[in-house]
Amino acid sequence: MTMQKRRALLPKPKKTEEKINIRPSLSVQFKNEEEEEVKLAALAISFNIRLRSSDMPSAMQERALRHTRALLDSAASAGHRRPNPTLLARSLKKEFDSVYGPAWHCVAGKSFGSFVTHSPGANAQTRGWINAHATFYGANQNPSTLGGACGYGNSYQAGFGVHTTALSGALYRGGEACGSCYQVMCNNRLDRRWCLRGASVTVTTTNFCPSNNHGGWCDLPRHHFDMSMPAFFRIARQGNEGIVPVLYRRVACRRRGGVRFTLSGHPYFNMIMMTNVGGSGDIKRAWIRASRTRSWIPMQRNWGANWQSSLNLRGQTLSFRLTLVDGKTREFLNVVPSSWNFGQTFASRTQFS
Repeated sequence: MTMQKRRALLPKPKKTEEKINIRPSLSVQFKNEEEEEVKLAALAISFNIRLRSSDMPSAMQERALRHTRALLDSAASAGHRRPNPTLLARSLKKEFDSVYGPAWHCVAGKSFGSFVTHSPGANAQTRGWINAHATFYGANQNPSTLGGACGYGNSYQAGFGVHTTALSGALYRGGEACGSCYQVMCNNRLDRRWCLRGASVTVTTTNFCPSNNHGGWCDLPRHHFDMSMPAFFRIARQGNEGIVPVLYRRVACRRRGGVRFTLSGHPYFNMIMMTNVGGSGDIKRAWIRASRTRSWIPMQRNWGANWQSSLNLRGQTLSFRLTLVDGKTREFLNVVPSSWNFGQTFASRTQFS
């Protein structure tokens, strides 16, 4: 069974077992991704379902598994060996359209072939634009200081300017979205009074908009932008309106100069913050290599845009390897000299396109 949002399904002969192969739209924040994966695997085993492949958030996968198991049990209680594949696909599509928004595709069956493409992190809408809402914050603050939960501090020094935003949990992805860029425009068709027609702004993710679990705009699974005031008033009129409907889409981040690396911590705990990252802007994996080590050593995300290593790297030249969420990888060789000290920032000559 394959699920996906509004994309063409093209035949490609390939015989397979009956399976669940799920493709994503939203991303959900996890406190511990490995624990979520273990929990999900145990759930699939208990349901006697084999999960072959998925890059969908765990919460969505769990919903798909539970709904599928309920349908299978319902068919068994009615005396059927298994439900009609068409009814199964129709029911799963209806469930996901209802909870996560249209438009999902679901293919169910046995010994079928399919080729499926998808757009990660997006509720595919007309021409790639996705519905959301936006507010602004920091009205009485210097907009350059809204580094927030990503840890950037001064957004000017990080290379982002003042057009920044906090994201709801569905988009923030536990800090993985830090540095990502979005083009946002006010939806004039839904709010002609407050929306500036045709205006758009590109914002960089620097902060997290937490949910209150009481129907707030930043509660899961809502897509919400809590923007800096300069960014918000590029698309909306100034007045008493606190929230506007918007359309958004992911865009490439355009940066001046190379990726920057800021070092903090102490000899046995190195914290590296990466800023001014181009391309998709959001870092998926990071490695470090010192002049006295021969191999790349994986780093772990500590919080936001800060990555950690527990090695003593003092007195060594440092190199980095970064992989972005879009899969692009770059190496930044010998960017930090052996004379480095904590608190310093070093700019490379390499950038993502």
